Amino acid sequence: MDRLVSFVDMPKTWLSLAGAEVPDTYQGTVFLGPDTEPEPAHHFAYRGRADEALDMARAIRDKHHSYIKNYYPYIPNGQHLAYQWRILATQAWEQHFKEGKTNPVQSRYFLPRETEQFFDDKADWANINNLIDQAGHQQKIATLKQALRQQQIKYFDSGLLPEDMRNRRAAQHKLTLYELVRDPKLYPLELPGGRRHGACRGSREPPHFCQKPHRSRCRHALVGNQRPEESWVKSQVRTEANPPRCPARLLRKSAS
Repeated sequence: MDRLVSFVDMPKTWLSLAGAEVPDTYQGTVFLGPDTEPEPAHHFAYRGRADEALDMARAIRDKHHSYIKNYYPYIPNGQHLAYQWRILATQAWEQHFKEGKTNPVQSRYFLPRETEQFFDDKADWANINNLIDQAGHQQKIATLKQALRQQQIKYFDSGLLPEDMRNRRAAQHKLTLYELVRDPKLYPLELPGGRRHGACRGSREPPHFCQKPHRSRCRHALVGNQRPEESWVKSQVRTEANPPRCPARLLRKSAS
């Protein structure tokens, strides 16, 4: 099949093939049968958990390229998962990494990630070569980033607060999570003046929207907008159960 297909397309497609009524609330497109719908321009993907381990990544791809935003760049893809680490091959892989026996590509699984990644899926199907900084790809990268952000805004992406923080905020205001993420005062997914969470990359200063002590804004100013090697990011990262506040020194630095 030469088209983009997502998991979200499958329920709608199976109902269509069975001749059943497809509810208007179903997302996705029908990709098989007489009622096949036009191919979407993009496939969207996310990572919010890996078994018991937390993560936060969003991705978009067209038929040629993929763009990935890692909101927790300090976390490697290879977080320790109890089930996976029962596999002897995983244990051997980790041991080889610790002993310096893995090559740079094999080692990436255990190392912090780039904040942003961009791949040519046709030339590099294994997604080895990150092209995010190459000048010739900046227009395509900007297009994919904009489409991804539009999708996050449209569907009220709830992942920009850690689970525990999000649940506490909903309970405090006696709201469901569905209601919480649709309240711009409690969950400012799109910031005033068109600014959005995760909108900048590579700056060596905390983003300006950390000027006010709003935890959700400040958290992603600290962990989602910087390269993982930035020392002030490392010093401010906390666990989900103890999320970072906006430190006074960062607020002063941002306001200056």
